[in-house]
Amino acid sequence: PWEGLRPNLERGRPGALCVSCTQVRSGRVTVFMDGPLADPLPWSFDPSAQAIQGQIGERHVRASAALPFLFPAIRIDERYYVDGVLRMNTPLSPALRLRADRVVVVALKRMPDGDGREFPEEAITQPAFLLGKVLDALLLDQLEVELHRMQLVNRWIECGTRTFGADFLERINVAVREQRGVGFRPVETVVIRPSEDVGGIAAACMRGRRARSLGFLPALIARTALRGVPEDEADLLSYLLFDRCYTSELVELGRRDARAMEDHLFALLTGGEGV
Repeated sequence: PWEGLRPNLERGRPGALCVSCTQVRSGRVTVFMDGPLADPLPWSFDPSAQAIQGQIGERHVRASAALPFLFPAIRIDERYYVDGVLRMNTPLSPALRLRADRVVVVALKRMPDGDGREFPEEAITQPAFLLGKVLDALLLDQLEVELHRMQLVNRWIECGTRTFGADFLERINVAVREQRGVGFRPVETVVIRPSEDVGGIAAACMRGRRARSLGFLPALIARTALRGVPEDEADLLSYLLFDRCYTSELVELGRRDARAMEDHLFALLTGGEGV
């Protein structure tokens, strides 16, 4: 994939690629960006974040996924970086600051059924169970909050335009751009969610026969991540397991769920034409 990335970026497909990390020394959010539409200017209004323009490679991607205590920090130039989610509570911010008005979101959290699942009381006291829920809160829940916030902004723009006239948004944005560099605008979204719980897939893989090829240390880590958790629940393991029996299931699940959203994706990408 790295061989094809550079030619595609040079052709503007995509126009910009962003990778979010946390700089270990300063604690600031650092957004590495690449491509002809990469513009660090909107980040100059944010004292808690910085944008660095340059060629993105595998080290940047590894740094963006380096969860502390689970994976080592990655050195890029003279600085060390870890996962950007530690400080960035707005995961869609890079795309929105680069003025995207149509967004495809690939979520990892399945929509809960009803009031949510009930777990045995003994499971709730287990470190592996609790750590998995902490990681979910850090990595998954912030996206849900931002999606809800974006829906509120869309409704606010719609109501404001209906109440105060067609120039409502532009009048507001004159002041907004002075404060944050980028004005408000309506944003269309399509969210692709897993139709199955990814933690349950990880648990089924590890507890089945397909994961017996794991070496001693990976198997030990996996067993620790399963200790005391319910049979069909393995949130912590879903972040640690890289066995093919798990990753291949995720790839196929993603394909099925994307196909199920085909009409919505086509409407988003074509502006609703032909649907």
